[in-house]
Amino acid sequence: MRVFLLITLSSFLAFVSCNETNKPPDISNVKIDWQFVSFHLEQKNMLEVELFIDKTLQKYPHFGPRFFFSVIPLSEATIKEKEETLRDVGFTALVDTCALIYRDIDLLESKLEKAFRYYAYYTGDYYVPNVYTFVSGFAYQNFIFQDGIKDGLGIGLDMYMGTKFQYKAVDKKNPAFSEFLTQYFDKKYLVRKSLLSWLDDKIPAAQSGQLVEIMIRNGKIFFILEKLLPNTSKDIIVEYQPKEYQWCLINEPELWTHLLKNDLLYSSQFSKINKLINPSPGASGIPQEAPGGVANYIGWRIVQDYMMRSNSNIADLIELTDYQKILDKSKYRPRMRKR
Repeated sequence: MRVFLLITLSSFLAFVSCNETNKPPDISNVKIDWQFVSFHLEQKNMLEVELFIDKTLQKYPHFGPRFFFSVIPLSEATIKEKEETLRDVGFTALVDTCALIYRDIDLLESKLEKAFRYYAYYTGDYYVPNVYTFVSGFAYQNFIFQDGIKDGLGIGLDMYMGTKFQYKAVDKKNPAFSEFLTQYFDKKYLVRKSLLSWLDDKIPAAQSGQLVEIMIRNGKIFFILEKLLPNTSKDIIVEYQPKEYQWCLINEPELWTHLLKNDLLYSSQFSKINKLINPSPGASGIPQEAPGGVANYIGWRIVQDYMMRSNSNIADLIELTDYQKILDKSKYRPRMRKR
């Protein structure tokens, strides 16, 4: 009977002491076509409500209608209702708080620009999305929309205010504000989560519903994220706590064996695979130390091996939907990892 291993932090640090050998490419000459809009600051500086709405619709002909139709739905509201919504004391306090937390908005812009330049370098696609930061009143974390001839990426800063903010108090019955999920509502995850939202929209969905397809598709996203964010720790790339990521590094062979022995790889039964592919405090049949979504971790490792053994580039990887081909050609061999 196989057992899942535990390792002390001190021995693990010795285990992972070697550094990454692959340096990221030089992107100093890569130019991209994009726009970064700090709309949350325009919300903060709002004077007259009607004028603010009209100017937004004129200035941002694609973002504006989406914002006032879906994010803060005021398109059919009366003047009084618009005033009450946008001047609500709680909402204006939220706008002010976001402006304070993200007062160094140039840093966020710089991080996103660098990630998009890596994307352009790897894919040859220089029309990366325009980005709009906003405050939604806890309605949206990220959303993708058509911004003219290119993509638009909306980032709700009020969903990235940090673990000290009491999100549970927003709506105690809403599972979206559970302690497990809100531990990742922090600015250190903002760029990763926002890029994931955009990549998830770009990469074709898995069609069969089988675990193997879903986990390798998600592994593709992780692989691209680590290329776009080369200086970001891997636990953030896969959105695990450091101890959870450490556990996966040590127990990868046992995780793979678990999928095979329980006939899960080609299963499409949602009740069996849900916690293996979606965020969760844990997964059935796997020790408590393991995070939910561990199949995505395996999918990421499979994609890494596939890209190492194929002549594919990231543009090819995005379009490739033959997940069995990725698995076969990867010649995946589960192993304990150093990083």
